[in-house]
Amino acid sequence: MTAHDPNLARAHGGLLGWLGFGARPARDQPDPAASASATDRRGTVQQRQLAEVGAFLSAHKLPVTAQSLMIAWNYLSGADSQVVRTIDRQLQQRLPMTAEWLDESLGGSNADDITQLAELMHRRAFEVLFEGSYHAARASAEVMCVAFCDIDH
Repeated sequence: MTAHDPNLARAHGGLLGWLGFGARPARDQPDPAASASATDRRGTVQQRQLAEVGAFLSAHKLPVTAQSLMIAWNYLSGADSQVVRTIDRQLQQRLPMTAEWLDESLGGSNADDITQLAELMHRRAFEVLFEGSYHAARASAEVMCVAFCDIDH
């Protein structure tokens, strides 16, 4: 044992703490060195993921847009299996992956998803409003009339 022994570090109560007599970190509090290294690891993982997305966009000469970033992330993380299959098919055929191709192949599905989510949100809002109005009419013993028009179709 030397004065440079890492077990004698002040963070753990020094020599007295090492011998069991000095101040020690509380059992229920996390070790600051361990939590700092966990934070560093998370930061390193995030930096690596950002570097991978950037390398993907750069390798395929794609512009940095919200859509291309989302597609790159979905592909590299495997979050969207349809994106993975579509891009893999294109790469296996050794065809170029351009911004136009991404818009044609994957952009439409995102627009369709957004449209479906908007329709679902409107339907849910209608259901909530209808249910509240229905219960209010029943409670006051009034007649309720509903006219429903779908203006999108």
